[in-house]
Amino acid sequence: GSVVKLNLAKCTQPRRLLNLQ
Repeated sequence: GSVVKLNLAKCTQPRRLLNLQ
């Protein structure tokens, strides 16, 4: 379960940066 959360965090962070840009 924790691994999935880490993967989601890695996927969501770049997406948020792209949205800001």
